[in-house]
Amino acid sequence: MKELKFTFAYQFIARIASMVDDNKSEEYIEDYFDPSSLEFLDRIALPKKKTLLHTFITEVGCNDWEWIMRHTGEENIEQFRKMCRDAEVDIPSWLNENEFHDHRDDAYELLEIIMERIAEPAFHILFSDHECLFRFQMIVSSVVKKMKKEDNPKIFKKDGVLSRLNYLPKWLTNAVYHRDKGHCQICRRDLTGLLTPMSQHGLHYDHIIPLHQGGTNDPTNFQLTCEKCNTSKKAAISMPKPVTFTYW
Repeated sequence: MKELKFTFAYQFIARIASMVDDNKSEEYIEDYFDPSSLEFLDRIALPKKKTLLHTFITEVGCNDWEWIMRHTGEENIEQFRKMCRDAEVDIPSWLNENEFHDHRDDAYELLEIIMERIAEPAFHILFSDHECLFRFQMIVSSVVKKMKKEDNPKIFKKDGVLSRLNYLPKWLTNAVYHRDKGHCQICRRDLTGLLTPMSQHGLHYDHIIPLHQGGTNDPTNFQLTCEKCNTSKKAAISMPKPVTFTYW
């Protein structure tokens, strides 16, 4: 169990969700993913606990607040101090109207620390939103599709198609199984074995955006499916259905 404080992250969750859902933002969002960046290459090739979505949340938050500080910094001192308190980051003595102007570089460093703290609870909520993950990975796939195997032969099967993993780490399969409540995300079949007997071979951890469609091996691109749905889906893109188990 881990304590996460969600209240102060909701405004950033709404910001990320609206960006990903807005078709007009797609080209703008692509700018956050540099295909020549070693960090980006590492994220798309192998599952990492710090996902592409973590980085995106942090960078969007930092960019938004850097703009605010450049244009109206002193007017937002109290809101900046509140963010420090919410993120449980010590408020530096210079974070006041009189000294802020002389500590811009320090403010940017502090902002990055705050956004790193915000990213985790924000990710926790967004990781449960299959539609958001689908749209996010669709945007990432538009970057991957343009990449060439000759530039990164170790991680690409061919141009625009990443190599398939031989295995998935247990922490990832546990997380996906828990998030998807042991149900196939396409046909909704119960895969827990509690209601109907089934073999572990019936569990498939499927790429939401298939590798042949520019999908990645980032944790945000996996879902739980049954064997039948996964094998029949093949390289097709299947838009997730916004359904869940309600409390009553």
